[in-house]
Amino acid sequence: MKIFKQILHKLFLSFLTIFLFVNFTFSQELGIDTYSKHLTFSPYLNEANMIYPASWIGCDASNFPQNFDSTYTFLKWEQASNKSNDVVVKYRPNTKNRQFLFVGQWSNYNKFDQEQDLYERFVFWGKMKTAKSNVQYSRINSYQDIAVSENLINYNRDVMMSVTPATYDLTTHNLAFNHKYGNGHLDIFGSLKVVDINKKNVDSTLIGNHLYTITKFGNSLSLGKLKFNVSGENIDYWYNGNYEYLWSVKTGFALEFKQLETNFFAKYYSNEEIYPQINVKFKSKPLMINLFYNTKKSPFELNKYFTDMNFVNRFIGGNARLSIENKFFDFKFFGSVHSQIDSSYSLIYVNDSLVTEKNSGGLYSKGQLFTSLNFKFIKPFSQLNYSYTSDFNYQFYHPGIMDLHLGLMSKFRLFDNNLLLNSKVDASYHYHRYFQHVKYNPKLLRYIPIESNGEYYSGDWTANILVSATVSTFTIEFKMRNILDQYIYSANNLYPNLRFTQVTVYWSWVK
Repeated sequence: MKIFKQILHKLFLSFLTIFLFVNFTFSQELGIDTYSKHLTFSPYLNEANMIYPASWIGCDASNFPQNFDSTYTFLKWEQASNKSNDVVVKYRPNTKNRQFLFVGQWSNYNKFDQEQDLYERFVFWGKMKTAKSNVQYSRINSYQDIAVSENLINYNRDVMMSVTPATYDLTTHNLAFNHKYGNGHLDIFGSLKVVDINKKNVDSTLIGNHLYTITKFGNSLSLGKLKFNVSGENIDYWYNGNYEYLWSVKTGFALEFKQLETNFFAKYYSNEEIYPQINVKFKSKPLMINLFYNTKKSPFELNKYFTDMNFVNRFIGGNARLSIENKFFDFKFFGSVHSQIDSSYSLIYVNDSLVTEKNSGGLYSKGQLFTSLNFKFIKPFSQLNYSYTSDFNYQFYHPGIMDLHLGLMSKFRLFDNNLLLNSKVDASYHYHRYFQHVKYNPKLLRYIPIESNGEYYSGDWTANILVSATVSTFTIEFKMRNILDQYIYSANNLYPNLRFTQVTVYWSWVK
């Protein structure tokens, strides 16, 4: 009873603090930086290769303590206005040899403009785990209402822009399991995903009910440093009385030495062709180099629009990671290059019609460079993100080219280390293709250039600030994005930002 009273006391003080802070904080509508963690059309995540962005049909239930089995509770509350919230609850009871994990999430993002509700999401996720097995199930209800202006950005703000609306109402069921036999050398796994989509206001061919079932299965056999794998994937797709399917079987082996790891796989698709995949990775701190030859499937939606597209695209490339961290400075770099071997395809708007152009090949590159100096209380830093794509390749095209971030982070411990204060101030420069020459297509969930010739570029500056205070396991965070209230574009987001403030509260408790 005493412990229960202590918990109630902590909760009361926490919510009282939240209530006072939120009510005295000026807050505009929730900015798209927060919204984009669920709706991201970013070249860095390559969602263009998925049927839908993974965040629409899945959930992230990570970050449970792993070192001990005990009761664990976690609450996150994020608010930027009375109608824009994100609440996450995590719970793990004291289960001794068994482990049950639970996550619930409710999010809503309202009124990007005066008439439209853009986003709503509810998530339930549960997992039961034993020493050799685990089963997990999740259900996600997600409502996406996308309205994209013809030119995406109106710098004058005075001219009315035409809007292309698209509504996606999704319900997803995810069931997954795996079981290890013997001493863990044989691992059998499988998953079933059912995605039920109701599309509205898109066009006459894509509106209505669409149902996907995605089944994956396989096993992995480990014999010392040698591992054999067999896996399969099947996708069934029903839309407006029509039916399509796609399946593949993948088999191969992986061999790992001290610093070298090699993988060879052969993939058989339902178009009766075999495609090899080869991967060679070298790891030696602080460097990692990975060379690969692989294949990627074309999304169903694109196959429906353009039946002459290749069923499978072949790529060769590599990536590298270098990370140096010490008490004086940090240096981190990650870069990758993909080159499409067979003919690539460009998607272009011509006279308001979507057309394709066939090219001899395609090239895509992306990277991130981070540097910082480490002093006792402050850390000045810089970060450069870049991306490049040739020929408006539909697999990778995005108008964002470069993001440059410059800023200062600080960390102070006060009152005998009982209070931790963190802050971050940064300015960002976003360099991108000019938006009068780019459209966003909500049917295909991707950006499309209007012209195949000519390059037009523009840049935007913005500034942000973040301050957080932590006492024990309770944290309250204040964030203001786009302080200068610039009408800007961010390469990670679908919509431009206006200035907004945001309050986030974290509270966790371990028995």
